[in-house]
Amino acid sequence: MPTNEAIGDVKVVFVYFSMHNCPPCRLFTPILADLYNESNADGKQFEVIFCSGDREEESYTEYFGEMPWKSVGFKSKITATLAKRFEVKGLPRLVVIRPNGDIIKKCGRQ
Repeated sequence: MPTNEAIGDVKVVFVYFSMHNCPPCRLFTPILADLYNESNADGKQFEVIFCSGDREEESYTEYFGEMPWKSVGFKSKITATLAKRFEVKGLPRLVVIRPNGDIIKKCGRQ
């Protein structure tokens, strides 16, 4: 799916690096999901793209099943590319960007 089709007509995109067996991730994901659902209830305000660090597809599938947003997929090469670009060193990491890729904030959890 082309990027513009995946994110739609939003002004902000959150790139969410997380994984199933990360306790801080498991605490943060439901908070982000609530924000996503509440903020987008009357029209899409932002999109979240999940970049998984999961090593097992079963863990990825179970964890992604709890998320209302899009994913680059299990073991996607895009995850490694984006993690390098955004200098992801720990999880969870929420990078806030514009649809054109310009970085607004590298650590959007703060």
